[in-house]
Amino acid sequence: MGADDAEAEVWRRGCLINTFEVSAPSEVPVLAYISEASPAVVGVLYNDHDDADVRDAVTLTNTIAEHSKVRDRRSTKIPKSLSRQIPEGWNTFTLVVAGGNLTIKLVLSEEDHVDLYTLVLKDTVRKMHVEGNVSSCHQVSPEWHVKVGKEVTLLLQPKDRCLDQWVKVSPRGSAAPYVTFPTSRNTKTPIPADTTLRVAISLRGTHALLRLFRMVVVVVMMVVVVVMMMVMVVVVVVVMMVVVVVVMW
Repeated sequence: MGADDAEAEVWRRGCLINTFEVSAPSEVPVLAYISEASPAVVGVLYNDHDDADVRDAVTLTNTIAEHSKVRDRRSTKIPKSLSRQIPEGWNTFTLVVAGGNLTIKLVLSEEDHVDLYTLVLKDTVRKMHVEGNVSSCHQVSPEWHVKVGKEVTLLLQPKDRCLDQWVKVSPRGSAAPYVTFPTSRNTKTPIPADTTLRVAISLRGTHALLRLFRMVVVVVMMVVVVVMMMVMVVVVVVVMMVVVVVVMW
């Protein structure tokens, strides 16, 4: 499969949020939610080396890349400030393996990629794995598959990056999904099949106000639920989380 075919395959399967790995990588697209509490981790394994003896990993937060280096089973951690701060929330990256280096690039636009961090590789890369709230994708449209009786926390863009966001719920078969919020977990709002929800986030004093609308063909339905969450005045970025639960898959 050529590079163009591989990229087309990534787009066809969507941006499913899940840890993934790539064998013999050269250029890997990554969608990741980055915050201090939600870093992304890029692990590197090498040809002709036992993984327990030799491996590398880079943990990426908004301001720091920490290199975890294992040689002869001894681990060393080397933090380094990034060349530029990564905005909190969903971001797209490109991991480039070339010339004996792994370069992590932040994608600002189709033409504008910024080098954030470069790791000198020990040898030829056999496999690279990426962990966190991540997908091998360059679209900012994360997807989650919710299993029977399970729940998934949907991470939304912070208010300063996106005022209105949309969540599409597509249940299969006899699935009966509903929405809850962290401050009212016992309140369950059912969601009809194939529904698109608009999420509006705003600040009122020291509170974050989240409003959820059901989108129809021509009308926006009245507010389904309003949740007010306390935040500290000094907090610059507010991240709201919505939990979707599927009763039957």
